[in-house]
Amino acid sequence: MRKEDAELIAPEALAAELGRPGLRLVDATWIAPAQGLDPRASHAEARLPGAVFFDIDRVATPSGDVPHMLPDAETFAAGVGALGIGPEDHVVVYDQSGVASAASRAWWTFLHFGQRRVSLLDGGLPAWRAARLPVETGRAAPAAVDRPATPGRL
Repeated sequence: MRKEDAELIAPEALAAELGRPGLRLVDATWIAPAQGLDPRASHAEARLPGAVFFDIDRVATPSGDVPHMLPDAETFAAGVGALGIGPEDHVVVYDQSGVASAASRAWWTFLHFGQRRVSLLDGGLPAWRAARLPVETGRAAPAAVDRPATPGRL
């Protein structure tokens, strides 16, 4: 397995790969509504360079009282295609808590829909910042890609 294909990647190893074609960084932070915080706003305050925000509540199948249910293939393809993520890209997922509960859910979702190269950032944004690596502010504006819908495989 190549270093950039590892399922768990250290902040320093990821920093060395920044700018590599096909590398897509994804902030999958989810915050319980009762906390009164906005994960999109937190993403805009500090994110990995070039990272996009994957909203687990938007890229989901609406299901009444049950939030963020696994999307169908078309919803997933449209949602991540709008984020500029193609099926051949290497996706590195992280979250702002560092616990990776939201990131691991997104990691699994990408794998479920056939993304072959998906990694988790070890320690998430807190580990990235502890390593004194660069962060950006604002929201990324990726160019959308036409992504085919791939049925779930897991």
